[in-house]
Amino acid sequence: MLAAPSSPVSRFVFVVAVLASAPKISPESVAAQAFDAVEAGQVEVLADERSRDVKAKLSRDHELIYPPIQEFWDAAVSGTS
Repeated sequence: MLAAPSSPVSRFVFVVAVLASAPKISPESVAAQAFDAVEAGQVEVLADERSRDVKAKLSRDHELIYPPIQEFWDAAVSGTS
């Protein structure tokens, strides 16, 4: 039997993953796609068809989401946050 993770968010993700009836992508495929994306300098990985479909419907989200995240990261790394 699998033990559910302890944090509320982890538990939610765990339950959704267990109950989801859609075909699941293999961990090996996700890892391979992530390594390929890093090597290609991509800013994100869309590992399955549903993710790619949703992303296609949100054409500008990376322009709106990533710059503030990068600024936060840069400030945290430089110690100016």
